[in-house]
This record gives sequence, C-alpha cells and structure tokens, in this order.
Amino acid sequence: MSQLDPLFQPLTIKGLVLKNRFLSTSHAPGYTLQGNITERYIDYEAEKAKGGVGLLQFGGATSVAVEGSFHYGQINGSVDDVIPQYRRIAGAIHAHGAACTIQLRHGGRQERWDHDQWLPAFSPSATRELNFGVFAAQMEDHDIARAQRDFVDAVRRARDGDIDGVEIACQSGALIEQFWSPAMNYRTDRYGGSLTNRMRFGLEVLEAVRQDIGEDYVVGIRMSGDEMLRGGLNQDDCIAIAEVYADSGLIDFISVVGAQPTDTLSVARIWPTMWVPTAAYLPLAGA
Repeated sequence: MSQLDPLFQPLTIKGLVLKNRFLSTSHAPGYTLQGNITERYIDYEAEKAKGGVGLLQFGGATSVAVEGSFHYGQINGSVDDVIPQYRRIAGAIHAHGAACTIQLRHGGRQERWDHDQWLPAFSPSATRELNFGVFAAQMEDHDIARAQRDFVDAVRRARDGDIDGVEIACQSGALIEQFWSPAMNYRTDRYGGSLTNRMRFGLEVLEAVRQDIGEDYVVGIRMSGDEMLRGGLNQDDCIAIAEVYADSGLIDFISVVGAQPTDTLSVARIWPTMWVPTAAYLPLAGA
C-alpha cells in the first residue's frame, strides 16, 4: 500500500489532527475491574497506538450513570474517580502519536436492575427488554433531566481526563435510540409520536453538552443505519435522523453500524460473527 493512499493521509476534525485515517472503533474488551481501567486495558490500547493507528476510539459503552452498563464489564464513567484513569490511558495513547475518543452511553432499558444503587431501569416507555431480562419503567420528567445531566458530567470528565473527544452512543439499543425508535417509544408527549419529537431527547443531550464544554471539543455520535427491526427505524428513517443531527451544528462526526439487538438473531447481526460478510454495513454508512 502506497504512502500516497488516502488512508495514510492526515485528517483534521475540528482542530484534532489525526496522523492517518486508520481507526479502531469503539468496543469493550472487558479489561476493567469493577468499572475501573486496568493496566491490561492501558496496554491493549497502547499497543494499537504503537502499531500506527491514528485514532483509537476506546471505552465502548462507557457508562454515564451510576446504574449503568459498567456492571457488565465496561468503564464506569459516572464518577470523578475515573478522571486520573482517563489521563493514564490517554497518555499511553498520545505517547505514540495517536489520538483517542471514548464512547459514552446510557443503556436505558438495557441497564442492570440488580445493583446496589436501588435505581430502576427506565426507558421512554414501559417495555420489556428480552436480552437483558429487564422490565423498564417509563421515564418521567425528572428521569429525563437526570439522564441528560449524566451525559454532560460524563463528557466533562472525558475532557478533563485528556481524552481528545467523545462518541455518544445512539446505537445497539442505547437510551437515545430508544427514544428514536417507534418500536420502543410509545409516548404521546413532546418526546414521542412524530420523528421530530422522538429526536428531541438526543438533541437536548447534545445541546446541554455543548453549553457546558463549548464548541471546540470533538463530539460525535454512533448510530444504526437501519434497525432491521419490525416496527423500528428503517434506512430512510435513519438517514433523516442523520441529516438532522449533522445539520444541527452540535456534532463533528457520525459513525454508522447496523441492526438493533432485541433477540438472539439481531444480537448476531449487530455484533457480527464470521458468518457476516466483511464491511457488511458499509452500504448503510454510504447512504
């Protein structure tokens, strides 16, 4: 592969200069201990940076809330204790000339109910989540406000931890996607009904984030290009959402995946195994 290949050319995203266009997308290797970043996690990311990757998007499904997904082995991004941990892993990545972002997520109805915080799992509407065995409560106004505040605080911790940017998870059945999807959002208030209303919660999250950290910090989203779910978002719906969010001026990039994990087959679609073709969702991203 020639050094003139576009993959080897630098890319600038709002002042963040990437030395090339190779990236490691957000995922959760499970290298945490009770939500804390371990030496193994740091070494895992540092080795990729040493190998020449330009952007490491680490911390897949990092929790923004105390009731969050770190109970499943992800990073706990809901407490200030994580800031020095962020600085260590970011420093290890930066030492090799790479940049890093972290994925921040609220799981909504995918969160644990059997934890020590005594907070129920919630969702836009009272629904059952089959994969996680959760019966979610419908979110009230104070739940919506708290979830939005949790995102703001989590982004600030990432910035204070020397991480170059954040990716807000709007895919894999995360809370923001639960608001988007008519398969999970049956509300009749300002957060439900029309697609415009269903997009409102996520846009309010991003508006609150921007008000807190300003315009200079890199913020993007990861979303599905088609939920592939009966009664859910189809490709046209997802394109419409992407256009609104891109035109909002609130985000700097969109990362696109596919499917929505609601049963065994859809889990295999969204976290592809060897039976799925290489770059299976590239057409969704291209659209």
